[in-house]
Amino acid sequence: MRLFGSERMAKTMDRLGMKEGEVIQHSMISKSIERAQKKVEENAFGVRKRLLEYDDVMNAQREVIYKRRYNALFGDRLAVDIANMVYDIAEVVTETNKQAQDYKNFEFEIMRYFSMSSPVSEAEFGSKNEQTITGIVYKAAYQHYKEKMERTATEVYPVIKNVYENDERQYKRIAVPFTDGIKL
Repeated sequence: MRLFGSERMAKTMDRLGMKEGEVIQHSMISKSIERAQKKVEENAFGVRKRLLEYDDVMNAQREVIYKRRYNALFGDRLAVDIANMVYDIAEVVTETNKQAQDYKNFEFEIMRYFSMSSPVSEAEFGSKNEQTITGIVYKAAYQHYKEKMERTATEVYPVIKNVYENDERQYKRIAVPFTDGIKL
């Protein structure tokens, strides 16, 4: 009663001269207590229900992250995941800048995310729709990625092969002579 009873109920108890801790036996009071208890239980049920829904969402997200992590560690579906990420970035960059009609920022973000110049001219950016531009950017970015991987592989493989064959499998440090293209 003290926690969940209404003020009106508390005033009624005071007028009747009821002392704290005294047993209350009246149908009106019992019904009021039942309603308050039901309201508290419904609220607690709602809180638990929302918590379980939140847990389900978090668990689904966790499963996706662990699946991607597993794929990355063991090489399963890695090419598909990378292609999807490249497409998603191309889509977001295109959509954001096309809506703002900001070609300069579009060029900047293409350079920032993909380290390449824009495959779309300013005239094409103004005349073509978002999906077409996204497709052009995706194809160019994914091709750029594949070329970069091939270049890296041709530079790295001889070094690793040399270490494997000559240093009796002592791999504490392997130095690969390639850079990101930035001069120091």
